[in-house]
Amino acid sequence: MNDLPQTFMEPILFKTAASRGAQTRMSIEYLSHTQDNDGVTTTVRDRLSGREFEIRSKYLVGADGANSKVAADAGLPFGGKMGIGGSMNIVFKADLSKYVAYRPSVLYWVIQP
Repeated sequence: MNDLPQTFMEPILFKTAASRGAQTRMSIEYLSHTQDNDGVTTTVRDRLSGREFEIRSKYLVGADGANSKVAADAGLPFGGKMGIGGSMNIVFKADLSKYVAYRPSVLYWVIQP
């Protein structure tokens, strides 16, 4: 399991997959999958046209977040309660060193009082 914001993970996955010859698509919604000894058949929907189709692949990567339908369909367990809180990632660049120099970290929270 990985906790990397989609804004960072998605470009890495796209670039790496494309560099290895994979076809990449945007606006595609996962619906279901079946696995056999030779790979995975995934049923998806094009969100722009509404068309449903199947994709055949060696692997299926579920990078669809904490409430992952891919992980649920694969029967992967999640510990603890899910969906009890909400959050939003906002990515910006700023020199905040004068505010955080006393406490180095890789993650900081900005909370509205």
